[in-house]
Amino acid sequence: MNFNPMKHNTKLFVDDVRERPDDTWDLAPSFHVAILDLEVFDYDEVSLDHDLASFYGSREMTGRDILNWLIARKIEGKHTPRIVKVHSANSAAWPTMQADIDRYFSNDDNDERQVVTPADDIGHHPV
Repeated sequence: MNFNPMKHNTKLFVDDVRERPDDTWDLAPSFHVAILDLEVFDYDEVSLDHDLASFYGSREMTGRDILNWLIARKIEGKHTPRIVKVHSANSAAWPTMQADIDRYFSNDDNDERQVVTPADDIGHHPV
């Protein structure tokens, strides 16, 4: 992905393996790129994978870490995407990430939020 601050989509797809679903999404292939993009651009929607193969020293940085960062921003009153989704096939991480999305990002304005289960994910995004 070439960084172009003048052009971006309103949706961010965070995944180190899958391609973005279509050309209406920006792709962030790592934790670090996702945080940078979320800091620079006011996305309306973000879809998170859990396992990103990103590291900070020896610590693995995952989609869970991005979600925690988004939750902190929301609590601080900073911009966060209106729609937050998880598309991870990680069956251990997916339920807890979805529970926090439901807790922190579900509201009357977020009725179009889609829940993508791990089983659904396998068919929608090629690995």
